[in-house]
Amino acid sequence: MHTSGDRIISETKLEDDYLGILRVDAILNGMPVTRTLIEHPSGSVVLAFDPDRKVAAVLRQTRLPVLRAGAPPLREPAAGALEDGETPEETAIRECLEETGIKLKGVEPIGEIWMDPSSSTERSYIFLGSYSRSDRVQSGGGVDDENEEVDLQEESLADLWRAVEVGGPMYANMLICLQALRLRRPALFI
Repeated sequence: MHTSGDRIISETKLEDDYLGILRVDAILNGMPVTRTLIEHPSGSVVLAFDPDRKVAAVLRQTRLPVLRAGAPPLREPAAGALEDGETPEETAIRECLEETGIKLKGVEPIGEIWMDPSSSTERSYIFLGSYSRSDRVQSGGGVDDENEEVDLQEESLADLWRAVEVGGPMYANMLICLQALRLRRPALFI
């Protein structure tokens, strides 16, 4: 439980790369503690879906932790780090265009999610965005200078939901997006 005396005493940066690693000394519940935190940039996530065809734009790319675990590439919504001066909505729209080639006119917010608040500063701003065939204005596939090797597919929402029901490995952001869309628009999954 958070008490009024909880406070951070000091932070020491142990590593400062794309991800920072911090040693944090604090007082929690009246007791001194030392924790290691991952300083991870926050980002936006958007599941782009076509309500007329009942499909979603789904990405797959090799992720080292998934590869290391021996699992196949996971289905992912478009996502990326917030850039300076950019709102989460702007990031979602930009990333969707870069990764899927789809120009969204707007996005519907789902929420701000802390990915692992016990050890990481990362937050994801989650959105849904509807599109039609005419909104595909580029090929997508990611940005060359970001070394993104993105496999882009359109998959039926019914098939994506079956993957949820089976319970195999799934990217948390994809699960959140699919659950939110199914709650808001269940007819798209039939």
